[in-house]
Amino acid sequence: MSIGLSKEYFQCLSELEEWVAAFLERLSEVVKSGYLQILLRHIARESRAHRELLLSVLQATGSEPKVADCARRIGEAGVSAIRRYRELVARLDSGWVPSPEELASLLEDEVKVENLAGEENYAKLGFRVASLSRCVEPLLFEELASREEYHRKLLEKAIAFLRSGSSDCPEP
Repeated sequence: MSIGLSKEYFQCLSELEEWVAAFLERLSEVVKSGYLQILLRHIARESRAHRELLLSVLQATGSEPKVADCARRIGEAGVSAIRRYRELVARLDSGWVPSPEELASLLEDEVKVENLAGEENYAKLGFRVASLSRCVEPLLFEELASREEYHRKLLEKAIAFLRSGSSDCPEP
């Protein structure tokens, strides 16, 4: 079975998920709030799991992951996001620690990326791939799509926490 053009799409989405995970993981290492550390690490772990699902689909359909023309596959916004994550990870690796205001702004940008990968896109992708291969269960992508919405909500909680100026865990 050949996915055709979408194998590169899967590769580009998997790269985006990997850089999201790396970025959020590095952020979790530099923030002082235990509340934020938990949220960021959790989203990073799930983003890595999303990447693994995308790569599994490639392998199960007989496609090999390869470098792709991501601008054509996921659009310039996706490529810009990958580039930005690489730069931010490099800054974090060099010792940069964002202020709470910078962190809130970075997380607001992350919400936009979650929307880009987003619920609707992953759900559509699942049905498209399932129509090409019986090996791919659309429910996998429905779950992935719902997790993207969940990530967006967690990020909004983190942003609200940062904007509140609190250094303690939020009240229930």
